[in-house]
Amino acid sequence: KVIWTVWTISTYVYDKFETTPYMGVISPEENSGKSQVPRWAGEMVYKPIRTGSVTESSLLRTIAKNRGTVLYDEADSDLGGKGNSDKKQGIVTIFNNGFKAGGNALMSVKKKDGDWTPKEFPLFSPKMWISNSRFTFPKTTRSRSIIIPMFKNTEEERLRRLKDIKINRKKFAPIIASIKAD
Repeated sequence: KVIWTVWTISTYVYDKFETTPYMGVISPEENSGKSQVPRWAGEMVYKPIRTGSVTESSLLRTIAKNRGTVLYDEADSDLGGKGNSDKKQGIVTIFNNGFKAGGNALMSVKKKDGDWTPKEFPLFSPKMWISNSRFTFPKTTRSRSIIIPMFKNTEEERLRRLKDIKINRKKFAPIIASIKAD
């Protein structure tokens, strides 16, 4: 609980530091609640950017525009197995470069006259990835992540936790905003 709390608070003040750790949520078990995590986290983190399947271009443009917290569910679907290796490498690069201040990606963008010009997109932001395997990301990315394993709960435990979790972002956000203001 302490790790979740500190990481959540860090999403509001990450830009005051040189680096920000990622949160990696893993569970090889079905029905362990992995896909509920971005929903719950999205109620508490700074400017949540929820995504499942994503392209490199859309992810880096969204990070640059919103400067929010990426909640990347089903990371193993995009990055696991044999698939589009360019897509995999692009997303991994965003994560590997986006944990530190000044981490950028350079992409060509079309100008009004139809010509193309390079543009820098800042990637520094808090990110959470959710997967069924700890090996979804390479070792470099995992070394920048706090790994949280999840296990399947009984139905009774699940119902008890849902009753205990009463998330109210409106009450939480002003507290964090006051911390960030200091």
